[in-house]
Amino acid sequence: MSAGDPSAVGWLARLRAGELSARELTARTLDRIDAADATVHAVVSQDRRTALEAADAADAARRAGDRRPLLGLPITVKDCLDVRGLPTLSGTLARRGHVADGDATVVARLRAAGAIPVAKTNVPELCSSFETDNVVHGRTDHPLDPARTPGGSSGGEAALLGADASIVGVGTDGGGSIRVPAHYVGVVGLRPTVGRTPETGAWPDTRAAGTADLTCLGPMARHVEDLALLLPIMSGADGIDPFAVDVALGDPDAVGLRGLRVGILIDHPDAPPVTPGVRAAVDAAARTLEGLGATVETLDVRTLVGDGPTATELFFAAAGADGGAGMRAATAGADG
Repeated sequence: MSAGDPSAVGWLARLRAGELSARELTARTLDRIDAADATVHAVVSQDRRTALEAADAADAARRAGDRRPLLGLPITVKDCLDVRGLPTLSGTLARRGHVADGDATVVARLRAAGAIPVAKTNVPELCSSFETDNVVHGRTDHPLDPARTPGGSSGGEAALLGADASIVGVGTDGGGSIRVPAHYVGVVGLRPTVGRTPETGAWPDTRAAGTADLTCLGPMARHVEDLALLLPIMSGADGIDPFAVDVALGDPDAVGLRGLRVGILIDHPDAPPVTPGVRAAVDAAARTLEGLGATVETLDVRTLVGDGPTATELFFAAAGADGGAGMRAATAGADG
């Protein structure tokens, strides 16, 4: 990630100051996405003309006094969420020919706040893998090494963010689909508490399956401050998703670390040892937290789990609780 690239907060400040137009920022973002995609293969659909028209409208609105919080900000969206006028395929042949006639609730909220969706990003089929590859769009590669994966299932979002192409994006997470690719690529993502953001407009729908209490939508970015920018706009009940509720968000700047207990888990007995670089990063984070007053404890997964099932085992048991009925129904239209 380029240290010189502004955050979304920074770009918005420049837009408000008149240092550049929404059209200039949107064109720049589209060009960077096109350049990055030649290497990472993360874009599944986009409409450049519509995005630039939206940018022109944002510039006109700002000149007229519009002060919406995201006015003129380009965003990218994971391809399991509806974006008006673009397909929502979720990597499966069963959805060939589909075009969304409206936005997912969170996309609609971001758009209403002034954001401009500029591209949709690749996922594994039905968002059901920790790698991003499918028979419709192919494999998305890591922005620093095409032999490696950016993870999944929000791997397309992570790849464009890691390539300094996207500024901010929207992902989904049930068992790590935001957290894993953010870690693999070196960007940031937030998996909110389930119910914080509505799932309306996501496909396949998880609310009737085993992951109803696990899956949620969240922001992804290159800078932490941008997560705090997007989440309040995405959050809250929409009257459609029965799991989404209105609960006030706290102020992250008001959270003090002094007295908090923080557990860190570096190695896992069922996985290869972490690399020296990862270990050094975790150690540095632990020292920073301790310096701010937190109590940091190194955890042992054997002590945490004992003889019981691991979190991974519990997740896959829950995700497959319907015996695959939901997945078979979702792919019933596939013929190849």
